[in-house]
Amino acid sequence: MSVGIMTRTFAIVLAAGQSRRLGGDIAKPWRMLAGRPVLDHAVSTLAHHPKISGGVIVASASALEDAHALAKPYGWRVVEGGKERAHSVKNGLSALSADAVDHVLIHDAARPFIPDDVINRLIQALDDGADGVIPTLPSADSLKRIEDGQVQSRIARDGIDRVQTPQGFRYDLIAALHQADQDGLATDDSSLLEDGGYHVQAVAGDPILDKITSAADLTRAEFIALGIAKGETAMSQASSTALMETRMATGLMFMRSTINLALSCLGASRFTMISVLTLIPMKMSRFMP
Repeated sequence: MSVGIMTRTFAIVLAAGQSRRLGGDIAKPWRMLAGRPVLDHAVSTLAHHPKISGGVIVASASALEDAHALAKPYGWRVVEGGKERAHSVKNGLSALSADAVDHVLIHDAARPFIPDDVINRLIQALDDGADGVIPTLPSADSLKRIEDGQVQSRIARDGIDRVQTPQGFRYDLIAALHQADQDGLATDDSSLLEDGGYHVQAVAGDPILDKITSAADLTRAEFIALGIAKGETAMSQASSTALMETRMATGLMFMRSTINLALSCLGASRFTMISVLTLIPMKMSRFMP
């Protein structure tokens, strides 16, 4: 992209999944974090970013009314999702077909916290000419190939990264690739570019972008959201470092309150005192990485 030419970037947030792994009666995008739906955290960050011109929420048929209400303050559109993730992406891309769109960021609603730094890196890579760009993080754990509960082989970690969203693309390219994808089974949009021989760039992601999949993930996200809501960190500057500081501060506050409770129990039985003090390491572990 030539220097000086202003590009228009739009965002698509996918919120039509069934949340089978999380369970419960309420779909993941509509679970509450600090009094707001999971979906709203992601949409708000993208909608307020100065380099994003607009966006689309892709919602399930049962949640269209709620999605319209959420999208209205941001001036975003809402479309119904499809049977598979790829169908939902295609519907979102089609909703932007009448706009002058240069780039599009495609994001999963289950990743509610998006640092501005990551968005900036994605858009900069696209402005510099990348066909597609994805945020990634190196794998910190050892990797094994498992079959039927048995270890089959080791997998070297060198060059192995975890892929996050949002992922950024040239709009015309990703729209054409999704339109040509007859199977509609792609769970990662960048794989369509890879299969087509196009260039996909990787930029640094952030641990705060980790996906909500389990109940434990939802609990962790609630702590982050509460910290943000209390002003302990700003979403526009949130990062893994800010997250760590917030979690440590929250943990220390909990420890102080627990110690005070323990002191108030001095006149109680020895069993009560020990029970209260035992809470400290158990509960503090919830605030550690």
